[in-house]
Amino acid sequence: MTLSIVTVSHCSERHLKRYVESFLASGSGRGDARIEFVVVENSGQPETNGLLDPLRNAGFPVVFVQAENRGFGAGCNAGAARASGGDVDFRQS
Repeated sequence: MTLSIVTVSHCSERHLKRYVESFLASGSGRGDARIEFVVVENSGQPETNGLLDPLRNAGFPVVFVQAENRGFGAGCNAGAARASGGDVDFRQS
């Protein structure tokens, strides 16, 4: 089963970059774990998508959603709608 990690961001480039680096450095997601990342950028900044390339390069599926800022809850809903995993976890960057 795949775990979808939905992360809602709003102009959080600095935090999102550290989030990605920390996840990859931890060794999480290796072995049988199947993890998909869904990142919702509530500010509409398309540049945020490029910060997710290290996850893609490591073989993780990544879905990037550009959304109008309607709040954290709406961002979670937008991410959940795009998630394909059987389990969904929500994060804020």
